[in-house]
Amino acid sequence: MRRSREIVGLPVISINEAAEVGQVKGLLVNPATGSAEFIVINRDGGFRECLVVRFKDIESIGPDVLTVARAEVPVTLSSVPEALKVLDQQVGLIGTPVMTRKGKIAGVIREFAVDEESGLITGLEIALPGQDKAAGVIPTINVAAYGRKFVVINNDLPAALVPGFDHLEPASQNGQPAEAKAAEAADPLKYFEEQQKQYLLGRTVTKQIVADDGTVVAEAGEVVTKEVIDRAIQHNKYIELTLNTGA
Repeated sequence: MRRSREIVGLPVISINEAAEVGQVKGLLVNPATGSAEFIVINRDGGFRECLVVRFKDIESIGPDVLTVARAEVPVTLSSVPEALKVLDQQVGLIGTPVMTRKGKIAGVIREFAVDEESGLITGLEIALPGQDKAAGVIPTINVAAYGRKFVVINNDLPAALVPGFDHLEPASQNGQPAEAKAAEAADPLKYFEEQQKQYLLGRTVTKQIVADDGTVVAEAGEVVTKEVIDRAIQHNKYIELTLNTGA
């Protein structure tokens, strides 16, 4: 597990050429999967002309450098549609307010950590409103949705907090069935998605959700089913659905 500040700024080295490709400028977070899917590598010009490398194509993230196999692995951001789509969603995390499902602003994200193998976000370090010092870390099992302006959590603070990033693994394992641990280890991104969907099932939609083409994705008062979730994903309204459900 690495904090974002331990990754940003690292030189990117191509192993085959033993040459520096650039420097890590940032991480592109996909709100649908809760993961840093791309590393952005600094390059002259605007942000869209930076280089990107898929997280899965990183060889290693060391204490001093980040390595890729070959110099051609990083490609221009503008040439990768998936990366542009993630960039356009503008999920920056650091500095983003955290809101509970009950509509209370719980704090602001100061830092986040990712799994070194998958890029999955493992926890969010939170400062309480009006404070600079971190109050603790929210394990991502408590995250309902990542958005441009807010991150929504399932539980009120301080119930959702652990003392720090070092407490994430033990905290996530407590009470977790062996089958769930195995599923998470096999495919952490899929596990995260399934956990979110399971949380939504059976909840009640609090307002009508309509797709851009006019299709009604869900009616106010409708119970969330697998079909409703699939329809929301199909029409790019999944985040809106997660933000508008109640018990």
